[in-house]
Amino acid sequence: MSDASETLAGRERLSEPEIRVHPVMTGNGTCNVTFTCSAGERARHLNYAWTRPAGGAVLATEESLLLQHRLGDEDSPITCTATNPVSNSSASASPKVACEGPVLPQTPALSYCHAKGILVLGVLGALLAGILMVHVLPAREQRRP
Repeated sequence: MSDASETLAGRERLSEPEIRVHPVMTGNGTCNVTFTCSAGERARHLNYAWTRPAGGAVLATEESLLLQHRLGDEDSPITCTATNPVSNSSASASPKVACEGPVLPQTPALSYCHAKGILVLGVLGALLAGILMVHVLPAREQRRP
């Protein structure tokens, strides 16, 4: 592509916006999270729109958006779309991830190391029981008159 098609009156195509996240926990299980969208161009050339992909309704048309998230609620990502006269670009963020952290993969209930340890303890217990039966109990019976 030529430089002329990439620009219009000195404005460039937008790269993917950066979304900065600032969560603040409150005492009642609620997280207030501020999302700030930045597309790297002077603000007077940009328009912003915050939406939820599921519903599509515009939540705000400013650079920043304040949302409340209740801990344990379902995830409901938001999308920032930055628009200039030449192009538009979007990025998404998650209030749940911002407030609760990323979802970690589930670990199996019993890992290989735990199973191995339990097996070793079982073998040692069986050996101890065998030693008691073979050596200690016969020795006690021999002492009886």
